[in-house]
Formats: sequence, C-alpha cells, structure tokens
Amino acid sequence: MNAPRLIAVGLATLIASVSPAHSASPPPKDALTLVSVVPAGAVRPGLEVEFSLEVDVTLETADEAWLHLGFNVEEPTRYRMVSQYLIYRGMERVVIKGKAVPHSYGREGEFAAILNIGPRKDGARYTPTTSLRQVIPVVP
Repeated sequence: MNAPRLIAVGLATLIASVSPAHSASPPPKDALTLVSVVPAGAVRPGLEVEFSLEVDVTLETADEAWLHLGFNVEEPTRYRMVSQYLIYRGMERVVIKGKAVPHSYGREGEFAAILNIGPRKDGARYTPTTSLRQVIPVVP
C-alpha cells in the first residue's frame, strides 16, 4: 500500500470514530438531591410534626411531573403520600412540606420520608422515575 492511500484510510477511520452518528447519548434521567430537612435532628413519636424538605430536582424524562412526599407512618416499608408538587423539565430547588406522626419501629425499621418523581398523566399508572429515602431519627 502506498503512503497517500494509507493516510486516506487512516483519516477516514479517524473521522468515523469521532463522528456524532457513532456516539450514543445517555438516556434522560431524573434525579433528587436532599438539601435540608426541618426540623433537623430527632423527633418524638406520637406527636404530629410538619416536615419541610428542601430538595434539588432534575427532571429530564418529561416536560412536567409530580414530586411526591410520603412517610412510613403505619409500617416500616409502606409509605403514605401526604403532599405533591408540580415540577417542570430542567433543574430547580423545591421546598415541599407535609405532616406526619412519627413512629418508633425499634428493630423492625426506621421512620423515614420518601420523595419520588412520577408522571403527571391522568389515569396513568404511577411508576416513579426516581426516589430518595431519608431516615428521620425518633427518640422517646
């Protein structure tokens, strides 16, 4: 093979390897990052508390969706959603509030809040695209 042809083949290979058509974009995803919880620290069981959670939200999978807040007030692994907040595509910082009566589960589990993002479509089965669980300490 002569030198000009070798250079042309090498150049074509280099162009093909950096071509956008050959690189796949990562699939869109949603994300939640907890910034703060109020009240901070431990809470007492049996008394209703209003919680305020500040969270950074990234929504990439839809133009709009629901951010839900729930607590495991009856069983360690079952959450009751107590509030929702409409979010939009992109990144935003949100403060979402909800009331719950904390429960001390002992060895069975921990009292916790859960945040999740899910579809806004009416009648659609609610399947979260992402979730975040935050343990809230309970003291006697």
